[in-house]
Amino acid sequence: MTHWVRKSALVACVAAGAWSFCLAANDDKKPAATGTPAKMPEWSKNYVSAGELVGEIVQADENGITLQVTELAPNASGGSKGKGKGGNRNRGGVKAKATDLELKYADGGMVRWVTKPKKTDENGKTISYTPKEQEDMRKPVGAPGYAAAREDLQAGHIVTVVLLRPKSIAAKDAQLTDLVIKYVKIQGTDPNPPAKKEAKPEKTKKKKKD
Repeated sequence: MTHWVRKSALVACVAAGAWSFCLAANDDKKPAATGTPAKMPEWSKNYVSAGELVGEIVQADENGITLQVTELAPNASGGSKGKGKGGNRNRGGVKAKATDLELKYADGGMVRWVTKPKKTDENGKTISYTPKEQEDMRKPVGAPGYAAAREDLQAGHIVTVVLLRPKSIAAKDAQLTDLVIKYVKIQGTDPNPPAKKEAKPEKTKKKKKD
């Protein structure tokens, strides 16, 4: 399971490189919401590391996220044909395949900015953080980057998701749905975020005539 996650992360990271021209390292955001824990959660009691995923947020709430990752899959068309020694030969082709993954937060799972976001006043002018705000954004000690609230996550954010596996589940038995979020690290923003999936309307049953 961990092998699949790491492999997917590598492929997604390569795909994410194509977005690098549109990433905004410093989103115009207000300081992160209060409530950041003063101490790091003791994840080692119940969890072990389970790799990382790189992708794009489709939607997010207080409980978890829908993350779109990109994998490379064989092209069903078989690619283009070319001539070589011994006659015609098929050139293997690949295509990018987007997959949406639903992930939940571990207890104490955090959202972090990779780079410090800009602070603006009511007129949109960039202003400096106070020493206290600077200190608070680095809490808890040992966490990467800068503090963010879960509600700061928006569709279109390019993120690295650090995952944990419950110790109660053996590595050989773990499924992707068993993994939980330790950190969501916001790297930047895609100006053209993926569309949010709409819930399918329920079919109404026809009443039988008497």
